Amino acid sequence: CHLIYTVPMPLLYNVNLQQVWGKVDLVPAVKINEPRSKGGGPFQPGRDALVKIVESRLNALNLTQEDIFTSREILDRFVDLSGGHVADLLRLVRYGLDYATEAIGQAEARSVERDFLGEYNRLVTERDLDALASVAQTQQVPGDPHYNILFCKLLALEYIDDNGTWADLH
Repeated sequence: CHLIYTVPMPLLYNVNLQQVWGKVDLVPAVKINEPRSKGGGPFQPGRDALVKIVESRLNALNLTQEDIFTSREILDRFVDLSGGHVADLLRLVRYGLDYATEAIGQAEARSVERDFLGEYNRLVTERDLDALASVAQTQQVPGDPHYNILFCKLLALEYIDDNGTWADLH
């Protein structure tokens, strides 16, 4: 018998679950950009995977990208804004549909971006600024408990690739 437990992110950082449950696996964000140590820039396989997730949701409703977005660039912008966080990508699409009377156009996408960035900006406290600057510079997160708050707030996202774990700002 196999079981998968999911727990809120803050619990992972407040309790040493590994002592109780053994190895704890975290599901990282989908890598949409290469880390700066690899030259930065877009990571197309991850971006394509996120687009496929949106397409599969639309297919379940007998819809296509063209039914929902006036241009592919809008979906690509939502992928960028999501940082590779699947739930945020789907939330961005939902916000766009809330604004749109038909398909999501540039005006609706700008409104979505404004609202989405506003949500995250409100989460940042003065105390977070140095930690955010450190993550932006090093793309690593030390074991300091305050840095863990950045993950709980989704201000920083964790990625895993062939070279290990790294982080970036959301």
